[in-house]
Amino acid sequence: MDGSLDSTFGENGVAIAGFNEIDAAGFAGIVQDDGKIIVGGSGYLPDDNDFTRIALVRFNNTITPTPPDFAKIQKWQGHYGFSWDDWSGNKTTYYSVGRSTNASTFTEIAQVQDVKGIKNYKYQDPAPPAGIVYYQLTAYRTDDKVVSSNIVTCGDDVPNNFIKLYPNPAKNSLRIEGLSKIEKTKLTVIDLSGNIKVSAIATADSYTLNIATLKPGNYMLRIESNGNMVSRMFVKE
Repeated sequence: MDGSLDSTFGENGVAIAGFNEIDAAGFAGIVQDDGKIIVGGSGYLPDDNDFTRIALVRFNNTITPTPPDFAKIQKWQGHYGFSWDDWSGNKTTYYSVGRSTNASTFTEIAQVQDVKGIKNYKYQDPAPPAGIVYYQLTAYRTDDKVVSSNIVTCGDDVPNNFIKLYPNPAKNSLRIEGLSKIEKTKLTVIDLSGNIKVSAIATADSYTLNIATLKPGNYMLRIESNGNMVSRMFVKE
């Protein structure tokens, strides 16, 4: 509310309403509850001395959706790398590739220069650390705008050596640790005949699965996340 133009309104903050050959001027305006703007004033034809004509216009607050600032980066199945589409407008100078092992602190490991005419880019980490690795892309543009992408998980999202089940044997609940921190994980309990007995979705790196309704015996826990799947056996007492 500092008096500056709102660049999202009209064209760079200015909207013009045409009245054919009528010259009009607005003297009062109001913003309706639905966001529409009504402006009232007077108008006249050239060489017409009658200023009693009423001019009324309504701006409907119709906004054309703009493309997202950043196209989502996509994981390569089975590789420490990802692909993405060039940001619309072709104003990007370069893309910075950030890598993390905790999904919060990212270190730049590469810069990918934007090349005019190329729509799709790919990057594969030449020296990834062991285990789960997180990547995020940041675009640096000629208009000084800096925008970061979503985060992708690469490598083995749920490797066997990271998954811990306890207690095993278990009675009423089974604790599962070592799941993906940012990707949803589908958990499925299957009996030895291949029948699905329990299923759940985990949204954190640990989950407590209710197995109280299972009959005593041996079961397989199938763990699926971001296209990867591992299986672990457990015993229900």
